[in-house]
Amino acid sequence: MSVQNDVLWRDSAAALAARLACGELSARAVVEAHLDRIAATDSALSAFITVAADKALARAEDLDATLARTGRPVGPLHGVPVALKDLTDTAGIRTTYGSGIYADHVPASFCGVASIRPTPGLVPAPKLALGWDTLATHGVIARDTADCALMLGTIAGMDADDPTSLLPPLRDDCDGLPCGLQLIARPGEERRLIRFGRQLERGAGFVHRWPPISAVR
Repeated sequence: MSVQNDVLWRDSAAALAARLACGELSARAVVEAHLDRIAATDSALSAFITVAADKALARAEDLDATLARTGRPVGPLHGVPVALKDLTDTAGIRTTYGSGIYADHVPASFCGVASIRPTPGLVPAPKLALGWDTLATHGVIARDTADCALMLGTIAGMDADDPTSLLPPLRDDCDGLPCGLQLIARPGEERRLIRFGRQLERGAGFVHRWPPISAVR
């Protein structure tokens, strides 16, 4: 393992994404660093059932070529290696659904990572086994809360093929949106609009009276 590789796997997903997006790092170098780390530690950890090294390296080279050609990253996780739990069907990679359930169970608070289990439907899963059971839902396990937020923001969204899928929540800020009102008034209406605004500020009420409606017999 090179010195650079020994450093790269320690970076958070957010830090790697930022460095990859600006071209400071290549996606291949980042993938190689994580593959080296898996090779060095997984014999003791047994964290991975399938490591798709060739697919990951090929995809990394594609991403590097795209960034060099367009100058733009492909999505917010451009080049950041991602591991999927072996309960999620993955195209071209075996999915065994196998694990030693609760063997040597260690509480999550002692494992050195952060996680979030979102509301069922926030992350679409149209082909999830037992999809009718809302106990099962896709979530995120990452290095810290910032990485959880980054990953959840990437995988959450509406999917018409998932009947439990939810619309994403509205943003809580106005960044990038035009703020204020545009009003085209006819000449001479300025004073009336000012007077109207003052009435609103004083809490003036408005009543709209509807004509009486005869009862239907």
